[in-house]
Amino acid sequence: MIVGSLPAPFGSRAGVVLMGIGVTEVALAGSVLSGWAARLAASAQTLLLLVMNGGGLIWGRASIADPAAAVVNNLVLLTLAWIIAGEPS
Repeated sequence: MIVGSLPAPFGSRAGVVLMGIGVTEVALAGSVLSGWAARLAASAQTLLLLVMNGGGLIWGRASIADPAAAVVNNLVLLTLAWIIAGEPS
C-alpha cells in the first residue's frame, strides 16, 4: 500500500518496484554479511532507507501503523549494518 501511494511512475508499478527493492535488499545484506564491500553496502543501505522512509512518511503515512517505531527499527538495522561493516573481514 505504501509503494502504491507513491507518485507515478513508482506507485502505478508497485509490484515491479517492490521486487526491485527486495532484490536490492538481499544483495546489500549479502554484501554486508560476507564482508565484500561492506562499507559501500552499508552506505547504500543508509541512502535507500532515508529515501524509502522519507517517501513512505510523505506519501504513505496513513498506511504505516506506527511511523515512529518504523523509523526506530530502521535505525537499529542501520546501526547493526554499520557495526558489521566496521568489523575486519
